[in-house]
Amino acid sequence: MISTHRSTRVDCGNAQENDDAVVVEDRSNLLLNDRPLTEMVASRDLLREPGAAIR
Repeated sequence: MISTHRSTRVDCGNAQENDDAVVVEDRSNLLLNDRPLTEMVASRDLLREPGAAIR
């Protein structure tokens, strides 16, 4: 997921306000037979693929 955040860029002492695109990631636990297998960081829209690859 991509979110827009307001930032300030300073270049040679000159400050300029900007809107920057930032990728938002979540920390998730992957379980195998109800036991923790690993913890991962991924974008919300990509959480399905790692679980499907382990099967």
